[in-house]
This record gives sequence, C-alpha cells and structure tokens, in this order.
Amino acid sequence: MSTIKVNRIENTSTTNGGVSIDTDGHVTIDGQQLPTAGPLSNRNLIINGAMTVAQRGTSFTSATDGTFVADRWKYEKFAPAGAVHTIEQSTDAPAGFTYSIKATTTTTGTLPAGSYYQFLYHFEAQNISQIQYGTANAQTLTLSFWVKAKLAGTYPVSFQHPLGTRVYPATYTVNNADTWEYKTVTLAGDTGGTWTMTGNVAGLRLSFNWGMGSDYTGGTAGAWAAASSFLNLASTSGPDVNGTVGNYIQFAGVQLEVGSKATPFEHRSYGQELALCQRYCYRLDVGPGFHFVNAMAYNASNVFGSIEFPVTMRSRPTSMTPFGTAADYIITSWSSQDVCTSLPSLNGSSTFSAQVQFSSAGNVNAGYAAMGTANTNSIYLIFDGGSEL
Repeated sequence: MSTIKVNRIENTSTTNGGVSIDTDGHVTIDGQQLPTAGPLSNRNLIINGAMTVAQRGTSFTSATDGTFVADRWKYEKFAPAGAVHTIEQSTDAPAGFTYSIKATTTTTGTLPAGSYYQFLYHFEAQNISQIQYGTANAQTLTLSFWVKAKLAGTYPVSFQHPLGTRVYPATYTVNNADTWEYKTVTLAGDTGGTWTMTGNVAGLRLSFNWGMGSDYTGGTAGAWAAASSFLNLASTSGPDVNGTVGNYIQFAGVQLEVGSKATPFEHRSYGQELALCQRYCYRLDVGPGFHFVNAMAYNASNVFGSIEFPVTMRSRPTSMTPFGTAADYIITSWSSQDVCTSLPSLNGSSTFSAQVQFSSAGNVNAGYAAMGTANTNSIYLIFDGGSEL
C-alpha cells in the first residue's frame, strides 16, 4: 500500500477550485472547508443561529434584562445608570441570511465597574455531551458568525461554565464600521473543572459582550481559567457602543461546531428550527372566530381547558402570557356563549400540555363541555417561564 502526498489537486485547465490539504491534513473542496471532527450534518450546536424564529416579538424598545430578542438569544444587562437599547430581529443581514439580532443605543449611560451588556445563549447539557468538557477528551470547538457594528475595534466574546466557575474570554476585530464581516474563534476543549454534560440543565454559556465594566474585563483572551460568578469573562470592554445614541451591534449566522475549522453555515428549514425552539417556548396563534382549546365548564363562571404542546418542552412552563384584551376571548358551552371578564391564566402544566382557566360573567352551562375561542381579533398565548434556560 502506498501514499500520495500533495497539498493541492486541480484540473489541468484551472487555477482555482479543486481539493486543498493544509499542513494538518484538513481538506477543503472548491474552497469549502470539510468538518475536521464530527458529522457532516447536525454540526451546528446552536439552535436558531440564523435568527429566523422570534416567537415573543421582533422589536423591544427600552429592553429590560432577560428579554429574548429572538428565540434562544437573551439580552442581558446589569447597568446601574446604564444605557438603554432597542433590541430587534432585524431584516438587515449578510448575503445568504434573512435576519440578524441587533442592539441599538437609544439612551447613553455611564459604565460602572459592575456593568455589562450582552446577547447570551445557553446550551442544554444533553445536547452537547459530545464536547466532553471536564475530561481528558475535551473537544476543540470553533465559533463562526457574522457581525456588523457602528464602531470598528476589538470586541469581547466569551464561553462560560453555567455556574461561572470556568471562563474562556476571546476577542474578534470589526475592521470596518457599518459592514457585515465574517469572524471565527477557535477554543481548546476545557479539561479542567466539573462540567455537567447530561440532562436538561444548562451545560455551557456563550455571550457576545459589549460595554463591559472593569469587574468583568480582567480575563486573559484565548485560555480557559477558573473564575468566580462570571468575573473576568472578558479581556476588554470593547468600543463604546453605549456612548452615543444610534450606535449599534448586530449578529447573524452564528454556528458552534466540534473541530478546529469553521465550515459553511448549516441552514435548517424554518419548520425544523421552530420545532427546536418550541422545546423552550411555545406560542399559540389563533385567528378570530377559531376555537383553540377544548374545555369543561367547572361552574357558571369558570372553564378549564387543556392545550397540548407540539413538542415536549424542556421542563414544564411556569408562566403563560396571553395577548389581547379579556374581550378578545370567549367561551362557548352547549347553548351559551360568554365573553371573558379577565385574560385566561395558567392553572397547571406538564412538559406536554397546559391547563388554562377562563373566567366569565356567569352565563356558562356548568358541567358541560366547552370551547375557548378567539372573539373578533387574533390572539396568541406564549408558554414560557421555567421551560427556558
């Protein structure tokens, strides 16, 4: 058996394309990087990396800490006297993508030592068991993404143990303002610490940071280190996005995969992405006049109905947010129909269904089957809370 050693194979009539092999033996074909580890499909460990799903809404002015700008992407801030942002699912995106997530400064603020701003993503532990963190077999990971910002400069991005006991700060550089740029960050697997790689708890955190106070900027870029309560999660604060109204930063096409090279973004269909997101948050949309829950009239004023989720949720929802007004919901039982006197509420839940309570003025036929119906306007319910990481 013999071996042919070359670093490139091309057709005799071309000077581009073909097959290239780098000094580590990694292969590209027609300029497209093949995975250096792991499968050809299901490479992207991130759900909704293309920012296509936004069940809670597409724009939030004066966004508060904990708001999800797109499913799985949480806006976090701790900012005494800090800046205020509008966050949105933006249609401004790089070629090949439709959406991005964007934070725009609407009110400037100071940056005390304990302040931070970030877009945060949590990985469910059992979905990343293959990275084997905390063992001698910990895997190298590569993050790739598109970024656009009002200010050029070096920005922080970091990976963290979900309890903050281990931190990997990194940086990337925006070379040109107001321009979409593609970035990659490769990090060695963490053999230290105690990581949970099974179950439905958080296993790893990824944060795109901006406006980091000095309490959080003592980290060393490019290495895993022990930390306390997420301190030192960045090595730099980055350009002052919060310093001028209209400054912004936005991200698209985020991918995290096993291996030392970034491969082309793995696009999933909207249906696939939505189903993956519904494990953590479920939005039920109902048009006017449509029944959306089968129920039973407990008495003349209260009806209880069950709603089944399309996928099993990570954990039972602890909250339900109804949208519209009480008059947008009606309940029907046998020969009676009554407009609700209050918005429906969550009466109980499991990982596969929820019990919803409707209240009316007392004109429902007690003991009879009933239906919850959208009145003359479209309505929707969002099941969330404890199901989201």
